[in-house]
Parts: sequence; structure tokens; C-alpha cells
Amino acid sequence: MPFAFDCYKELSIPSDAAEAEIRKAYRAKAKLVHPDVSTAADAAAQFRRLQEAAVTLLDPGSRHAHDVQFAHYKPGKKKGEQNLYTVTDASTRRAQQTVNSWL
Repeated sequence: MPFAFDCYKELSIPSDAAEAEIRKAYRAKAKLVHPDVSTAADAAAQFRRLQEAAVTLLDPGSRHAHDVQFAHYKPGKKKGEQNLYTVTDASTRRAQQTVNSWL
């Protein structure tokens, strides 16, 4: 799924932000752009965009897809994020052999 905008820029946070930082940035911006508070004509659209950014970054799969699209992805573990391509507990011998053949 292609993303229309950079969620990190929308929330004004770094690309290695942890979950707590994402939630904190979302709450702070939501207080400013919520349609009940803001007088801007496009307040509802701004708030929906903000919600979409937070939901995207809080879901590990969506965050990874977003990071790849916007070149934020760097191999290895990021602060606050699990590397989705690391196999840590291969339960069968065949799976372990396969993992070893990749290395």
C-alpha cells in the first residue's frame, strides 16, 4: 500500500521514535488540529491525516512498509522497533539449517 505522505514529518518526530514518543507527539498535535478546537477550514482533514500517521507508525508491519517507501528503513534493530526479518527462534532443525544457509 503506497503512503501519500511521510508520517514522521506529519508528527514531527525522528524515524527511530519509540511507541511512547509517537503517542506523545500524536496527543500534542491532536490538541491543536482537532476539529472541535481548531478554526481552520480543513481541520477535519488535518486530524484524519494525523490519525492515519499515528496508526501507521504504531503498527509494526505498516511502519516497516512506510519506512521502506520513504527510505527510513535501515537493516538492523531500530529503537522502539523489532526487526521484522530476524528469525530468533527457529523451532525445527530444517528451519535452522535454512537460516544458516542465508548467513
